[in-house]
Amino acid sequence: MDNESRSTHFGVLFEAALQAYEKKTDITLPDHPLAVQLHNCRSIESITAVLLGEAQAFKEFRGSVSHEIDRECRIDFIQTFCHRLPQRRH
Repeated sequence: MDNESRSTHFGVLFEAALQAYEKKTDITLPDHPLAVQLHNCRSIESITAVLLGEAQAFKEFRGSVSHEIDRECRIDFIQTFCHRLPQRRH
């Protein structure tokens, strides 16, 4: 595949992804809050600050989600384990 056809293929995939995103979220890329923030940036420093803020927010979100998933996995494991134990008769 030459560079031009790769570029065309990427463009088609990217456009399809944008349309799928808009359909799912009802937000066009130019209207996305992050795009608006970046559009209003006037320096490299302000762009860097926005992106660092987003990275930190994602890190905190990912941490909270992973704790929730870990807790749910432990609960599922305990429930499964308990159901597989032979029932004791008194």
